Amino acid sequence: MADPSPVLSRQGNGSEYYYTDDPLCGCTIVDKDHEATITTLGLANYFELLHRQGHGGIVHQQYDKRGVLLLRNPMDVVFTYRDWLHGGKVGKAPPEAFRGPEWEATVDYVAYAWADHAIRWIEQIENGTVLFYERLMGKTASGELKRFLQVIDFHPVDPLRMRCTLDHRNRTDHKRLNKTRWEKNI
Repeated sequence: MADPSPVLSRQGNGSEYYYTDDPLCGCTIVDKDHEATITTLGLANYFELLHRQGHGGIVHQQYDKRGVLLLRNPMDVVFTYRDWLHGGKVGKAPPEAFRGPEWEATVDYVAYAWADHAIRWIEQIENGTVLFYERLMGKTASGELKRFLQVIDFHPVDPLRMRCTLDHRNRTDHKRLNKTRWEKNI
């Protein structure tokens, strides 16, 4: 429900549990954060969040210069974002949503935000890496996942858990089926 999602953690003596969304609580391995890129109001709102509300330095401020940036092909991102705007997490936008001035504004926003987000995170990460979504979903997934686990110093890696993770990476319960693809829309 929230971003970041609250997690159950222990207080100082370890006997009491509480919920926190502090990314440095020591109770999570990785925190998913879309930063200021998830906005329905376009570039003006993106600039407001980044520059006036200070989200532009989130790696320094909240993550102590640590991060794992997961990059996805920006062509897929623009269609996924439009689907998300119209259909929520698993719905789809109608075909007409991919034409006209609103679509063009979406392309401008997503292209700018994608590049700006990637550049800022890459420049700010001192301890971490960049992962590529397509590699995690493709034939090189095992190597990409092992590289990720090595970067975050998560070892030893249980081969059975690795296999389970790879076997379940295509779950559809949190994904949009029949994704809109840019090849179909050119």
